[in-house]
Amino acid sequence: MKNLFLIMVLFSFPLISNASDESYFCSECTSNNVAKEVARLQYAPRLQCYPANPGDMMDIDNMICSSISKEVVLVNPDTKASYKFLVGHSNNAPIYSPIALDRSMTTDERNGYKHVANMLAAYNHALEYSSGAPAMSGYSSIQSTGSCPSDTALSHIVDPNNGF
Repeated sequence: MKNLFLIMVLFSFPLISNASDESYFCSECTSNNVAKEVARLQYAPRLQCYPANPGDMMDIDNMICSSISKEVVLVNPDTKASYKFLVGHSNNAPIYSPIALDRSMTTDERNGYKHVANMLAAYNHALEYSSGAPAMSGYSSIQSTGSCPSDTALSHIVDPNNGF
C-alpha cells in the first residue's frame, strides 16, 4: 500500500512533490508529534560509517558516520492530514540518533495529498464494493434448460469438425 501511494503521488501530482521526497500513508499518524516519531524511527535514511583515517581499522573511536537527509511526507488516510519532515541523523558521535525536523507545506501540497488520500478512499471503496457485489445486477439467478446451445461460435472452436 505504501508503494501504491508513492506511485500515485509521483505520477499524479509531479508539481507537489520533489523527486527526493518520499510519501507514505500512516493510519497511526493522528498528530504532528506521532507522525514525527514515525518518520524518525521508520523512515530515517541509512546511516553510513567509514574510518576517519582511511588506512586504519574502523572502531568506535575512529569512525565518521552520516546520512543523506530526505523529506518524508506522512498522510493519514482517514483524517486526510499530512505531515512533512526532514529526516536524517544527528552528528553526535557515537550514537548518531535519527532526527526528524518539521517542514512547512504549501496549500497546494496539502490539497494535493488530501486529493490522493481521497483517491485511495475511493479505490478502497471500489474494492470493497466489487468483492461483495454481484457481478451483474438484475441477474440474481440463472436458470438452466439442461442442455447446451448448439451451433455457436464456441461449439465450432471446441469441435473443429463441426463445420460451418
